[in-house]
Amino acid sequence: MSNIIFISGTPCTGKTTVSEILAGKLNWELVKVNDLAISNNLVLGIDEDKGYKVIDIDALNELLLDIISKTDNLIVEGHLSHLCSGADKLIILRCRPEILKERLALRNYSDAKIHENLED
Repeated sequence: MSNIIFISGTPCTGKTTVSEILAGKLNWELVKVNDLAISNNLVLGIDEDKGYKVIDIDALNELLLDIISKTDNLIVEGHLSHLCSGADKLIILRCRPEILKERLALRNYSDAKIHENLED
């Protein structure tokens, strides 16, 4: 029986931290979706308006399903993971807007990007 957990959420909600701690405690493999996409040349370009990488989601999903087929216990971390298939469980992390706004500002996100992530 496989145990595949996807962890997703808005930037700065703690996806990486939670995923690394959980993978360590469970002794499971951890796949970071952003790293996987970049290392496999799945970046299609940069969104000119928002400045983020545009990822080939179909190719990412295919690659991820191949990885999932070869393991029993896996945590998949990243804000694109919820767009892929193969999870037994999906965890979406959230954060109070005022805390999230501070975290995004500390990472030097533009005002437009902060408002987009706060959905306000």
